[in-house]
Amino acid sequence: MVMIMEFKTSFGTNSKINKETTIFGEYRIDENSNQTKKSNVIGVDFSPLDKWIFSLDYSLSDVIDKSKSDFSREIIGLGVSYNKKNLKTKSRLEYRKDVKVSDLIQIVINSRTTLEI
Repeated sequence: MVMIMEFKTSFGTNSKINKETTIFGEYRIDENSNQTKKSNVIGVDFSPLDKWIFSLDYSLSDVIDKSKSDFSREIIGLGVSYNKKNLKTKSRLEYRKDVKVSDLIQIVINSRTTLEI
């Protein structure tokens, strides 16, 4: 059995611009036995409707990979979430660009829904 230890640390702040809009900035460190990722993230959350949040963010990361070459990653993300008492849903679309010897561009879609009964 192989056990992978994982550590996640975040430092950040947010500021409410008005009733519907919040801006945020974070510094994140994600570590496991194979990789260390250090990210600077800035973004905005907009909530014009009750229980809905629309998000836009940008992150720049340095990825130190123990088995491969190190690289930088840029991510532009768009998200939407809905939270009601027993229903939570979240979807996210990301454009990712890894900069290294050969550039890699990815489109990532992530979605999750939870219903508590």
